[in-house]
Amino acid sequence: MEKSAVPFLLVTLCMTILLVAAYAAAFWRRASASTPKPKPSPSPEVTPDSVQAQIAQLQADQAALFATLERLTTTVKRLSSRNGMRELREREAPPIGTPKSELRKFYGIAGMPGPAQAEMQLKREG
Repeated sequence: MEKSAVPFLLVTLCMTILLVAAYAAAFWRRASASTPKPKPSPSPEVTPDSVQAQIAQLQADQAALFATLERLTTTVKRLSSRNGMRELREREAPPIGTPKSELRKFYGIAGMPGPAQAEMQLKREG
């Protein structure tokens, strides 16, 4: 053998031994399939203070949700009332395209002079 091959073979031999030792150590550390899994750590103890804090937070959330529900209920009532009044006016009003003379009869102002019509309108709005 040549002199230059000896150090190369020594380094290769050392590296091979180290790799085999590392593989063996990793294989022995690994748990076998029959080894039971470690038990989970116990959960932290529940203290009365933490329970009271959770209850207080839940009560605050419930109050906020109730207030929101109340506002939404009021809004829905108002909108449904508006819609109901609009539908009532549409049902009571004469159909679109009715001649002016029939509209005057419908509203009870046929044959009235202008000032009397204005006075009647002011009474109706007031």
